[in-house]
Amino acid sequence: MNSSGDNRLGLYLSKDPKPQCGKAAPIQKGVVPSRKQGSADLCEEGIGIGVPLLKYRRDFYFPGTATTSEEGKITSQRAWKKFDLNLIDRHQKKASSRPETFSWVYQRLYNRTYKTALGRRLIELSGRIAGSTGVNVEGRPPAFYRVKSKGTITVDYEFENEKQDILVSMNLEGIDREGLQEIFLSNEMGGILFDAYRDDTGVRLRRDEISGWDKIEGREATFYSPAANLFFKVSIPDGVRAFRGREIIDDIISWSGVILSLPPSTKSIKYLVKIGPVSEMNGAEK
Repeated sequence: MNSSGDNRLGLYLSKDPKPQCGKAAPIQKGVVPSRKQGSADLCEEGIGIGVPLLKYRRDFYFPGTATTSEEGKITSQRAWKKFDLNLIDRHQKKASSRPETFSWVYQRLYNRTYKTALGRRLIELSGRIAGSTGVNVEGRPPAFYRVKSKGTITVDYEFENEKQDILVSMNLEGIDREGLQEIFLSNEMGGILFDAYRDDTGVRLRRDEISGWDKIEGREATFYSPAANLFFKVSIPDGVRAFRGREIIDDIISWSGVILSLPPSTKSIKYLVKIGPVSEMNGAEK
């Protein structure tokens, strides 16, 4: 798979949360596309393709540990990763490792501030002020904590078309349903590189026009990077809600992605993700 000159694109998988970048560093990643041996060159702070997250009444649960069918660059036509949902995000006191209050986790999911361009500008401005004055605007740094697991989710990745097509299949039978409100399936790449969006309803967005999160009305959602000559397109199954988003905050948060939302009773799901050069997008924009 060679999508840009001599920069050969590979797909990577690891039992460790690699690449470790920004706020998402402790979270297990899905399939990671990379031209630099599995580094964060394309994903940046994004968590890759096909990562399950669980929303309970009180917490969001993230995968903190995992096992995989192979390590490093994926060479087979099928691979799997078994995610253990045993990580939550809390705030902590500045000089202590003791959890204090809920941070209500990840602007990726429900931080309403980022729904508007004005909200994003205010946050970015506060960050610049903090940097110049030495003041910690947020007050307490976020921290992830390992907790009792809510179960495991095995994700199968099947590869076709020289690994440009990834069929993602998730077995959701092994999770705790008590108090479960929603299941999320995250597909993320880097927010700096992947700064353009389009879908099959005719929506076309660039850079700050893409906020987080907005509902997707179509069945195919594509983020692409003219600079990296790469796109990723998520095919949304019938009846599944999906949202698009993009955020960049200093060197802490940098992602663009499509997240699928499933009801808590869901037992399995399959969907397709396509990756390739921009010239191969349907109706490609030059």
